[in-house]
Amino acid sequence: MAGELIAQRVGRVVDPRGLPVAGAFVMVVGGSVPVPELALVSDNDGVFHLGLPSGEFELEARSAARTGRALVQGDDAEDIVIVLDGDGGSPQVAGRDWSRGTRRRT
Repeated sequence: MAGELIAQRVGRVVDPRGLPVAGAFVMVVGGSVPVPELALVSDNDGVFHLGLPSGEFELEARSAARTGRALVQGDDAEDIVIVLDGDGGSPQVAGRDWSRGTRRRT
């Protein structure tokens, strides 16, 4: 990873109603390139900040019994949104449901 450009990404952890989840643990659980193991904690507004190199990564957020996952492109400019739905749900990123390959309508 030495010498690779790192993109600073901003994300939010929310519940199914879109309300922020404070104190959720956010982890990189997989990726197309190795990244150091780390865990972040969302702030009172559900926000977290993460630096990622180019590549595709899977993030997981956990709070109490709820979990959520998101697929993230390290160099994408869109904010990351992880929805905690209790069962991990479909991996999503910034309004895109990657399990279907199409944009969700909001």
